[in-house]
Amino acid sequence: MAPPRWELLYDGAAIERRVQPLLGEPANDGTVQWYTYAQCGVAAQFLARDLRRACYSAREEATSAAAVVLCAHNSAGWLIADWACALAALPSIVVD
Repeated sequence: MAPPRWELLYDGAAIERRVQPLLGEPANDGTVQWYTYAQCGVAAQFLARDLRRACYSAREEATSAAAVVLCAHNSAGWLIADWACALAALPSIVVD
């Protein structure tokens, strides 16, 4: 059986829910900054592209596989980074 195509999962969510809010982060003034599926998806795709460029070129030179370590508070950026790792087919290791 073929592995799941993360791009297809992203495309389905982004198309059907592109204008709906996905993530909210509290702002300093007490309001919440909301990010839509489309905004998060585009950010994850751009980061995934950069991760592929950086990690796959490094993987060619190294004998071991590349992985991404995430060390951050729960935030929109953290989720986008984890999503980007999935899109780039790179394992993400979460450090608390």
